[in-house]
Amino acid sequence: IPNLKTDHDTAASCQRYFEETYSKLVEKFKQKNMIFTGGTALNVVNNYKIQKQFKDCNLYFEPLCGDEGNSIGIAYLAHLREKFPIERLKNIYIGQTIKTKPELLRDERLIDRSVEHIVHLLHNGHVVGLVQGKAEAGPRALGNRSLLLDPTLADAKDKMNEIKKREKFRPFAVSVLQSKYNEYFEGLRESPTMMYAPKAKDLLKKLAPSVVHVDDTCRVQTVNEKDNLILHELLKQFKVPLLMNTSFNLAGFPIDETFEDILFTFRNSKLNYIYFADEQKLLIKNDTSA
Repeated sequence: IPNLKTDHDTAASCQRYFEETYSKLVEKFKQKNMIFTGGTALNVVNNYKIQKQFKDCNLYFEPLCGDEGNSIGIAYLAHLREKFPIERLKNIYIGQTIKTKPELLRDERLIDRSVEHIVHLLHNGHVVGLVQGKAEAGPRALGNRSLLLDPTLADAKDKMNEIKKREKFRPFAVSVLQSKYNEYFEGLRESPTMMYAPKAKDLLKKLAPSVVHVDDTCRVQTVNEKDNLILHELLKQFKVPLLMNTSFNLAGFPIDETFEDILFTFRNSKLNYIYFADEQKLLIKNDTSA
């Protein structure tokens, strides 16, 4: 039988030791400009603390810091060695696109719906899948393969976990309008790729406790119109400039990459609404009202 107190204490001790060791290493090799990559760069709580501690430096935490980033490293290496021309990445929406396939539908249907209708569904407390454009690279959902929900709901975590089927202790991230970031979080100015977990301000803790972890931190994505127009519009029209945002997949599976993957998740969960923004189509189950 798991001893939750012991497990929690062990996890907290490991995190503290990691943070202390990481800080010493950064101090030892400190430079004006520093890039952080490798699996440890996904420790978003530590990233925020390092950013605060070394605020006189230019720090960059690579969002594609696992094996998926190797191709980028190889491209840079070719650029440096062979003067091979490359373009700077403007964002990390570089994956596949998904088009609907009506011929694969069985107990589902596609209907025409606008962004305004999706806002209405979110207002009514529904979880909505958002699928648009090229998939985001890396492990974080950034609004192109996302499950969204009103974070102010008292049962928001339970609602999302009922669909995701993942461990209840795991925190959920939040997307926020970049222009409203400082109303809800401490420090920083932007976090477009969810690489930081800053401290939540009292307003966020009171308004949306479902996205605030036990240590009062929150993994956050700042959203502007240039980076993600549709997600920006949803946040702009919603009652608060915040949406719980988690990856479009079930526990144990990678982020959905094809329409077939989407249907698998849809048919094996209690998710009832998926919005394909590029086509302005809403996928619903035949026994669901729209």
